[in-house]
Amino acid sequence: MKINDNQSKNKRQYPPFWEKFIPIAIGIIVTIIIILIIIIFAVALGLFPDSVNL
Repeated sequence: MKINDNQSKNKRQYPPFWEKFIPIAIGIIVTIIIILIIIIFAVALGLFPDSVNL
C-alpha cells in the first residue's frame, strides 16, 4: 500500500469564490496591521499633536 496514491486521489478543490476572496482578505488584513503599526509608532514618538487639553 502506497500512501502517495491515496493522497493524489484526494486533491482538495475549493469554490472559485474562495480562490479570489482569500488572497484579497489576507491583503486587507495585512494592510490594516501595517497601518496600525505605523499609528502605534507615530503615537509612541509623539508625532500627533496634543488634541485634548484637560
